Amino acid sequence: EGEEEEAVVEATPAKEAEPEEAMDAATEESEEQAEPEEDTSAFDKLDVYGVDDVLDALDGEPLFSRFGFEDWALMSLRAELHLLAHAFTRDVDDPDRGGMHVDLVGFYYQKYFKRPLNHKLYGVDTVEELMVLLRDTIVVSRKDKVLEPQVPDDFESQGIFIMLTEEARRDRLRRVDLGDDTAKLRMQQAGINGVAPLGSRSTAPVNPKASGAWQQPKPGWNKW
Repeated sequence: EGEEEEAVVEATPAKEAEPEEAMDAATEESEEQAEPEEDTSAFDKLDVYGVDDVLDALDGEPLFSRFGFEDWALMSLRAELHLLAHAFTRDVDDPDRGGMHVDLVGFYYQKYFKRPLNHKLYGVDTVEELMVLLRDTIVVSRKDKVLEPQVPDDFESQGIFIMLTEEARRDRLRRVDLGDDTAKLRMQQAGINGVAPLGSRSTAPVNPKASGAWQQPKPGWNKW
């Protein structure tokens, strides 16, 4: 009996220490869970136009790390319509023509890029409505209904289209959070050129530096 009492006495301190260990473990777990929130907050507060390198916007994370398929599709379309509008102006070489009429965008898109532009895949009924989604890059003049590029022809880096798309993505999410249903995109992923089918890749935020998934491209990738 004496031995049993001693065993009970010896075990008592260990039981008293358990709550402290549990609290320490809970504190560490809480701190670990809080870290991603800090990173997300810091990333969202970045000035997209103040980023020196779109491949390393914050601690190795690219500016486009939070893009979904719709952002990739709209970014590609921004670049394509920018090139199309400027190429048309150069090829026509007629000062009397202010630019490409919005009704001819589909025709010339097919002519220049050798594939059709199906605006309905982007969730709109007309090409002019499609231009509204890209108004940071292309606008339609009210008087003549011609395309007016918002990015200069001689802009040095294609990174501007990543910046424009990230800014548009943030603005869209802010409006949706405020209850603006008109800000929601109604795009169809299947059929949009250059966009992988749904489920073929994750659109969740990625930290390429931590995962090792991102590989630095060769110098000069973002020059015209």
